[in-house]
Amino acid sequence: MTERSQIRRLASRTLRFAGIHYCDSFYLEKNLGTAIEPVVSPIELDISHATEDDLATIIRMRGQTVLKRFQIARAVEGVCYCAKHNGEIAGYMWLTRRAVILDELHVADLPANGAYMFGSYVFPHFRGKKIFQSLTYQAYDEMRQAGCLFVGNLVGRNNAPAVAARKRFGVLFQDSRLLKLPGFKAITVGKPFVIGASASGMAISP
Repeated sequence: MTERSQIRRLASRTLRFAGIHYCDSFYLEKNLGTAIEPVVSPIELDISHATEDDLATIIRMRGQTVLKRFQIARAVEGVCYCAKHNGEIAGYMWLTRRAVILDELHVADLPANGAYMFGSYVFPHFRGKKIFQSLTYQAYDEMRQAGCLFVGNLVGRNNAPAVAARKRFGVLFQDSRLLKLPGFKAITVGKPFVIGASASGMAISP
């Protein structure tokens, strides 16, 4: 991590203590009209929509810290995709067709032909097994069959592993710097990202 990145991260944490949220991230978007390469995990996986028992198991395994995130996910009609190996939960991710969100921040509403992925997690002993990639492929495939044109995702700029994992799917990158002041909606700092740009063929200038 560069010195500038460290300063940004420290500043972001400091602002949070004052109730101010600053998120330096990328908005990534997959055009579902382009090729979606199948993913082959080295272990056998069963991927399906999570049941209530699955969600309860995840909360028990990860602790109460995820409870608020799950409540937010439900508020935007999120669907949880769950990957299991021999009945054990290996990882999960959420998908919604309602809104772009980041943690507890509502960023923007989605158009009817879009979807948004968020809240992905792979349990430590399953990492390196292409769990995230398998979940992503499943979500992309289902959304394409449902008539969606694109799937978006917000990722922290300094989260190198997450950025690399998504880059393999041929996503469109846009800068996204978000600021949330107490009592106000989240706003974009600088040039706003364009939702649906990957499917519209719109050229994104730096």
